Amino acid sequence: MSLSAKLQVWVENQLITPAQSKEILAFEMKNNKSFFWKAAFSIAALFIGLGICLIVASNWDLLPEWLKLAVDFAIFAALIYGVYWSFEHSKDRLKELFLLLCFLMIGASIGLIGQIFNLDGGWSSFAFAWCLLGIPYVFFSRAVWFNIVWLWILCSSAHFELLDMVFEWISHQFLGLFAAALFFNTLAYGAYKADKFINRYTVIALAAGKLSMFFAYISVIGGGFEWGMFSRGVPPYITLAANIFVFTYFGCRMLLAVKGQNLISFKRNALLVELYIFALFASAFGDLFATGIGFILGGVLILFMIYVLRKTSAYIKKMEIFNE
Repeated sequence: MSLSAKLQVWVENQLITPAQSKEILAFEMKNNKSFFWKAAFSIAALFIGLGICLIVASNWDLLPEWLKLAVDFAIFAALIYGVYWSFEHSKDRLKELFLLLCFLMIGASIGLIGQIFNLDGGWSSFAFAWCLLGIPYVFFSRAVWFNIVWLWILCSSAHFELLDMVFEWISHQFLGLFAAALFFNTLAYGAYKADKFINRYTVIALAAGKLSMFFAYISVIGGGFEWGMFSRGVPPYITLAANIFVFTYFGCRMLLAVKGQNLISFKRNALLVELYIFALFASAFGDLFATGIGFILGGVLILFMIYVLRKTSAYIKKMEIFNE
C-alpha cells in the first residue's frame, strides 16, 4: 500500500486530520526528493570526472607536459573555488559534488605527475598519497559513503594487512571467530561513540563504524561457514559451538535493534539468520542439490523462510515493539 493510500485510510479512521495527512505527505516527498537529488549529483560528479579523464586520455600524446600540468592545476583550482562558493552560499548538494570532484582530481593529479616525472611507487604509495592529500575534502563531506570509500582506499594502501591477518586467524583458529567479532564490534562501538561528539564537524567516525560493522558481519558469517558447516570434517562439538555463536550474535544484534527502535536493522539480521539456516541446510544435504528433489526441497525451504519472516514481521508490528 502506498503512503498516500495509508494516509487516506488513517484519515478515514480519524487517526489523523486531513491537515496532518498533507504535512506528512509533504515531509516524505521532500525527503525522497532530497535523496534523489543527492544521488543525481553523485552520479553527475562521477560522469564529469570520467569524462575529463577520457578527454585527456584521448588527446594525451598531443599535449606538451607543461600544458598537461597547467590544465590539471587550472581545473583543480576551479574545483576548489567551487567548494568555497558552495560553502559560502550554503549549497550543500553542490558542495558534495565539488568535494567529490576535488578528491577524484587529486588522484588524477598524482597519476599525471608520476607519469611526467617517471615516478614509480606502486598502488600502495599512490593510494596513501591520494588519501593523505584528500583528507580535507573527505572530512568536510557529509556523504557517509564517500568517507567509507576513502577508508577503503586507505586500507588498500596497506594491502589490507590487518584484515588479512584477522581472516587468516579465523580460517586456522576456531577462537579466531570470537576474537574477530569482538575486535570489529569494539571498533564499531568506539567509532559510534566518537560520532556523537564529532558528527557536527565530520562523519568519518560514522563511516568507520559502518565499515567496522560490515567487517564484523563478514567475520561472523565467514567464520560460521568455515567452522559451522557440516561438510568440512570439523569435529561436531566445534560445529555446534560455532553455530551457537553465530545465532547468538545475530540474536544480540536483533535485541539491540529493538532497543534502538531500528526496524530496518532488525529485519536485516532476521534475513541473515534465515539465509544462514539455508546455508546449513545446503551444507548438510549438499548431495541432494545435484538432483531434482534437492532443488524442490531448497525451493520449499526458501518459501518457508519467506513465510516465517513475514509472520515474524507481522507479529512484531502487532506487539508494537517498534514505534514506526
